[in-house]
Amino acid sequence: MQLCVIHVGFFDLFLYVIMYVD
Repeated sequence: MQLCVIHVGFFDLFLYVIMYVD
């Protein structure tokens, strides 16, 4: 379960970076 949470966290960070760059 923790791995899933960490994965989601990374995905959210990646999405945030894309939004920031765009």
